[in-house]
Amino acid sequence: MVELASAQSASQILFEGMGSMLPGWFLRHALYLPIKTFNVVRAQRMLAYRQGWRLVREKAEAAKHGLELEDMYSVLLNSEASKSRSLREEDIVAQTTLMTVGGQDTTSKTLCFGLIELAKNPQLQESLRAEIHAALGTDRENIPYDSMPLLNAFIKELLRTYPVLPISDRMVLKDVVIPLSQSVATTTGQRVNEIHVGNGELVSLAIASHNRMGSRWGEDADKFRPSRWLDGTVYQGEAIGPYANLSVLTSSFHPCFTSPPYRRLSEMQVFLCELVGKFSFSLPADRSVKVKVAGTLLPTDAQGNKCAILCVDRII
Repeated sequence: MVELASAQSASQILFEGMGSMLPGWFLRHALYLPIKTFNVVRAQRMLAYRQGWRLVREKAEAAKHGLELEDMYSVLLNSEASKSRSLREEDIVAQTTLMTVGGQDTTSKTLCFGLIELAKNPQLQESLRAEIHAALGTDRENIPYDSMPLLNAFIKELLRTYPVLPISDRMVLKDVVIPLSQSVATTTGQRVNEIHVGNGELVSLAIASHNRMGSRWGEDADKFRPSRWLDGTVYQGEAIGPYANLSVLTSSFHPCFTSPPYRRLSEMQVFLCELVGKFSFSLPADRSVKVKVAGTLLPTDAQGNKCAILCVDRII
């Protein structure tokens, strides 16, 4: 599905945008049209349905034998068993599509962009590797991930410059007034300090735009520079996100951010330490990597196909 989205034509993108304005009953029936994209969606839904029931039955059987599991399915099944929530097994199975499609976008794509940036900057890569080796030492049971300044600065800069979900649309459920930190000019030239939005209106959250605002991040806001988190030049204003004043890792922004932000960060810390500590990365001379928005942010080749070709050498 992501492969199809990465190679969309201008007309396909326009049709997708207009699709959000069509009634739900029409979209549900349109899913069965003999179109390549819809064929993939139907196949994915059927696979997710089968896998969902398999996982639910496995977790339910494990619970009967007294095994305490903390994965997503087990938590949902436990809440269903305690009747604290009206979530049936059928409802849990229905979430499998959301979990399998959404789950591939977060940590994996962020790490991919991180390795690309390290391949572009060998000096940064060597500095990060040196910090990782020094921190790991001989004790791999108690790794001080939070005490590795360059690693964490690198992750913060990665989340800032490559937010997996660059734009998020949300439906307003009730009339509300949104206060602004700075006044803005309307199309009529009037300056306002707040915006009135009504029930049923769509609000677009421009996450990527905020993370590259020159007023917040400096004149080099478009540059990937992890040192900004170490030299005190990062904007210290109002916090709008749960991590490093970045509007990412917020559960309401993306379905796969269902666990706390620290868990997503821990995953990236572990993966980066293992990958950068054991391998070196470089870009092939005859290849270029472009960034494209296709639902989420993803790396593509010059033709717009999803890929990120890296030269990898094992060093340990």
